[in-house]
Amino acid sequence: MSAFTGWHPRFAFTGARIELHDGQVVSVPLAKPLHILAKSNIQLALTLAEPTRFRAVVEFPYRPQPDLQFWYADVAWVPVADLARVLRRSDYVCYAPPLIVEVLSPSNRATTVNRSGSSPSPRVPGSSGWSIL
Repeated sequence: MSAFTGWHPRFAFTGARIELHDGQVVSVPLAKPLHILAKSNIQLALTLAEPTRFRAVVEFPYRPQPDLQFWYADVAWVPVADLARVLRRSDYVCYAPPLIVEVLSPSNRATTVNRSGSSPSPRVPGSSGWSIL
């Protein structure tokens, strides 16, 4: 068991969400209406693509490594079988969805691009896909 197990992100009084990026606590601004609309459209399209085997989840919390990482994916495409195992818990298990979609906005552009690199290969351990829109 790591020291990270008991850490739970909370919304800060500043109207921002807290994430853990490579061991650094980062305040992430809440999404603007246009960003929310884009995430909703992507969620619908992905859910309709494989409705019996996958669900698209907006603001999906994930911990790709035991320590130093805790993120919220704008949209995650998660196998139905994994949803119960990952989300029906009181803590956050190490898990990275097979597809993570990040919608760029002025507030997250630098962080997202730095995290993803310039190559199309995923930078999230355990995830087989990463997309920036």
